[in-house]
Amino acid sequence: HVLYTGLLERDMARMRDAMLLVLTEMSQRLQCYLPSTNLVVDWGSFDCLDVEFKFLAMGVFFHAKGAKVLQQLVSGMSVGWDSKLGGVVRKHVSTVTVLCTN
Repeated sequence: HVLYTGLLERDMARMRDAMLLVLTEMSQRLQCYLPSTNLVVDWGSFDCLDVEFKFLAMGVFFHAKGAKVLQQLVSGMSVGWDSKLGGVVRKHVSTVTVLCTN
């Protein structure tokens, strides 16, 4: 069990490092629509999970450069960005935080 947990921890550290690159890319895309908005990942919300669930959650989060989570989030935030509602969002939203819940 210790070896298994060690392997999962090592892979999760690699995924987290790789996600920082994806997160930077998604932040830049988000800032096209919401220039003053920061995209933040609450890594502590992942740390609250058991090792196996944390590994699975990070796998979903990382899959295909964030296709299931971050890319969907940015696409959703871009809807109506040039409308009156988009103006209100740009004016009042300064941070978009992604967290993991179970």
